[in-house]
Amino acid sequence: MDGLRPACLYSVCCAMGEVTGVDKVFLNFLKNSDEPEKQAQVRDILTRLKQFSSYGLLSGSMGSQDVFSEEVVRAYWLGDGRSSLILTHNYQVLKEIETMRKEKKLPARAVNRLLGCLVSFGEIIEVNSDKLLVLHHSLSYSNRFYVWRNKKQGVKIGFVANPKPGDLVSIHYSIARELITRSQARLLGENTRKALFGVLGS
Repeated sequence: MDGLRPACLYSVCCAMGEVTGVDKVFLNFLKNSDEPEKQAQVRDILTRLKQFSSYGLLSGSMGSQDVFSEEVVRAYWLGDGRSSLILTHNYQVLKEIETMRKEKKLPARAVNRLLGCLVSFGEIIEVNSDKLLVLHHSLSYSNRFYVWRNKKQGVKIGFVANPKPGDLVSIHYSIARELITRSQARLLGENTRKALFGVLGS
């Protein structure tokens, strides 16, 4: 059950969340996650989201009886070094992007916009009232190739409490989600590279 919070943290403020009203529920939960009623409501919503099937497969492969354990949820969003490529969020996103790019002949601008759905990371350079300037390690698409870039970029401060220059943060949809360690950042980068190679090789 400890994974409900990170599951909400990475799912909120994405795609159709605001339109469907899911964001409001998730944000209320993130403000106070101790109430059993809110936990049940969030758990019910998460079981209907696309990533839930991956949570279930991951929990089985990791020997966890709870699909919403923190270990399982983080394996999906950030990777854990053991999970199958097809079960990670970034693999699923890249697979969808490549399918649309080929079938719909998406221009580079559209591909780069969709790449914002990947979970990436950045090192904080400067902290402002509502934004962070980070050195963002992320994928971009140019001249028919995916390339890695380290570029200075502003992102919303999001859900990170007390950020400081030098801290590393995970980033999803240009919003800082949480502080992460260097080992977590390295693992996220490795998993994204493997996901990209897996998608392009399939």
